[in-house]
Amino acid sequence: MADVTINRCTLRVVRRGGWSWGPEPRRLLQCVINALPALLARELAALFPDDAEREVSAPVRINVRMSIGELLALAGEGFGEEAIQSAPALKAIGERIARAARSAVDLDEIVDPAPAESPSFEARAVAEDDEPGSESGQGFSPRGAVLQTLMSWQAAGVLELRLAAFSNAALEAWHRRAISGVEPFDSQSTSREAIDNLVDQVSRPYLSSLRDRQQVLRLRLIALAEAMTKLRIRAITPMLLAAMNRALPEVLDGEVETERGDLGNGRAIESASASSDRQSDSHGLGSLGPLSRVRVNRGRRRVTDCRVASALPFLLLGPLSRIGYLKTLAATMEAADCRDDLPLFASALAYKVLEPPARGWLRNPAMSMTASAFAALGEPVEEPGLAAFARRISPHLSPLDCVISGALIAGHDPRQPILLHRAGGGADEGLLLVDVEGCFPISWSSSPDGLRQSLIQLDSSAVLIPQAAAGTGLLSWMGAEGFRFIAEGAPTRGERWRVLRHAERRWSSNDEMTPEAALVRMARAMQPTDEDAETLWRSLAVERPSIPLADDVTLDRHITLAASVALGTIAWELWRHREQTAPHLALERFHDLDARVSYSRDSVRVSLPLGRRFEDLRDHGLLDNVFDAPWLDGRALIFSV
Repeated sequence: MADVTINRCTLRVVRRGGWSWGPEPRRLLQCVINALPALLARELAALFPDDAEREVSAPVRINVRMSIGELLALAGEGFGEEAIQSAPALKAIGERIARAARSAVDLDEIVDPAPAESPSFEARAVAEDDEPGSESGQGFSPRGAVLQTLMSWQAAGVLELRLAAFSNAALEAWHRRAISGVEPFDSQSTSREAIDNLVDQVSRPYLSSLRDRQQVLRLRLIALAEAMTKLRIRAITPMLLAAMNRALPEVLDGEVETERGDLGNGRAIESASASSDRQSDSHGLGSLGPLSRVRVNRGRRRVTDCRVASALPFLLLGPLSRIGYLKTLAATMEAADCRDDLPLFASALAYKVLEPPARGWLRNPAMSMTASAFAALGEPVEEPGLAAFARRISPHLSPLDCVISGALIAGHDPRQPILLHRAGGGADEGLLLVDVEGCFPISWSSSPDGLRQSLIQLDSSAVLIPQAAAGTGLLSWMGAEGFRFIAEGAPTRGERWRVLRHAERRWSSNDEMTPEAALVRMARAMQPTDEDAETLWRSLAVERPSIPLADDVTLDRHITLAASVALGTIAWELWRHREQTAPHLALERFHDLDARVSYSRDSVRVSLPLGRRFEDLRDHGLLDNVFDAPWLDGRALIFSV
């Protein structure tokens, strides 16, 4: 075995998924500090022949995903060669490090060293809780994404809230997909009576409030996710589905019901599958005409190496992955029977942050090539195919919308106000709810009613309403709903609101309790935030349409929000300590950051030019590897120089 000298090793443990540090946090951290560098050195040494001298001059980042259980299992273990061979936990983690090291170190690019030099590595360990339904350390599987996403939301305590925001089409599709993967036989040892009791226990508190099919489907998904979590199973079993059908019967007009009782026979499974197929056609997910579906090559791209005009689309993925957006995207596309269209979604997302098309529709060839490289396609997608995809997926975007709004609401400082900005014009005019800190767009709606749920969750924050947004009846609606607001201008006849005066400006508010100085301080943020929101909407929604030929702008509007959140995260992380940030700042400052993209069997490597922008992104964790971009077919997205 070769001797490897690690000159600098940076160890970073990131806690995700809600797990705690255990009863002895310091012991856990000390255990990681003691164990992982030793395992790392051992596995790296195995990469090099005994008689070879090599130098790795660039940092090598190795991401190792581990559950809290694995980290705790390391406590008390020795870290010598005998301990590594005998302890199952150490051996399994060592094998995982070896796989990551082989992927991170390209031996073909290692050059002969100077005589007295030794390999230099930077290691990063990332500890995460196990995703429900996935193998420890193997990340998120795009297959079965609907069930995995439901169970992760249930574990995070947000499942009921997320399902409440689903459109009817999305709810039907997710329910259909969730119950379609019934195993032919029961494999768990839990008795039928225990499963019945568990399902009854979960569903009993909700039964009295069920009034329509949508509420029944939501409750069935809640019961399903909780039961699977408690039973520690990854797929629906016949006994579990039978218990759900008894406790929460699903009534489908004009359809043949799935056989009750023992669903372990093939006839029942075929009946359920046929019913699912008929329902898929009834919702427009089956045959959709000659232009409705564009077939993309789902095979892995061969090893390629190309230069792209902008790396900005790739930079969006880290922030989107952090909020669970990419996993929800995989589930949404799976539920809508659009998994083959994932590269189309990726292309539309890339176009949103690339150079605007000339005359509103003509794509620059360099931008088209960048979008196809981002989407893992050999050739750009034709615009008619993108337009057809936009029509097909538009009814199913509500799960993605609620992930964006949920993440921003959870991160909002209740002491800070939010702003209502009137965005768009004509038939596409609507209200954009914006977080004043960072100008993050939370949600969009054509009417105030569509923002009610978001405003309820943000109830402790005052709403800033510029004069342009205060349409007919908006302020009366806000007051009737009990939401606090600060509006631009003085109250009109019949409006008994509090008048706020400061210099030459005047505002009015229905808040009678908060001190005037505090309300004035919040009101001062109204004009600059409204101007930032206008610039953001013009830059992304108006000047950069993802699909110029689409007659349905729902997808384009959603991608505008998704790209804005990612860009806003980049701007917030980099510049919030020195200036007021907004998403369009990141667009302006990184749109011309070019890169070289290399596809291999296991990874997509994005090589950025070394400079100040690269260093800032790296130092703020914005170049961490991304493992769950669903159109990359399991490849890891790796940033390097």
